[in-house]
This record gives sequence, structure tokens and C-alpha cells, in this order.
Amino acid sequence: MTGAPQITDRDSLRAWLDALPRATPEQAAEAQRIALAIAHRAAMRVLPLAVPYFLTESARGRALTPLHVFRPLLIAGVAGTCPTPAIRDAAAAAAAAARAAAAAYADDAYADATAAA
Repeated sequence: MTGAPQITDRDSLRAWLDALPRATPEQAAEAQRIALAIAHRAAMRVLPLAVPYFLTESARGRALTPLHVFRPLLIAGVAGTCPTPAIRDAAAAAAAAARAAAAAYADDAYADATAAA
């Protein structure tokens, strides 16, 4: 790649990310690191928009605090640049839990659909 990429929208970003070389494990890891850095930066840029919500009664009623948003964003920033063994273990556990939840949801949706038929 030469020069700065011309990224103007979601599609051009996706095209640029898809064009990153992934022929070797090192290239694939670098492409993933770049994608994570972009996602983290985007999330951090919209964070100020969420802060006023934490001051509302709705957020207080749900015991939702800025910590619920800041912590995962900061962890994601660390995980994308220098993951610790604890972060790797937590990521694996979270992925396994997400797969299990998706499977359970699919099973419930199938059961509901067949019961309604």
C-alpha cells in the first residue's frame, strides 16, 4: 500500500480493510489490529454523545453509570494493542458465551415458530 487511503464513507472503509494483505499470519494479525484500532477510535469518538444520557432519570433507574461504557472501551483499546493473558481468556469466554446465547436464542425462536405453526 502506498500513500494515505481515500476513505470517505463506510463502503470505502470496508473496501480498504478488505484490501489489506492477509497472506501470512502476521499480515492477518496486522489487518485485525488495524480494524480493531479503527473500531475503538470510532467508539471513543461517539462516547461524548452518550455522557448526557448518564445524567437522566432513565439511566439512574437502570443503575447505568459511565463506568459501564468506559470500562469496556478502555479494555478494548488495550486488547487491540497489547492483550494480556487475562484479556485473551476473557475474550475467549465472552465468545463462547455469545455462541451459547445465540444457539439458545435460535433454539427458542425455532420452538416458538414451530409451536405457532
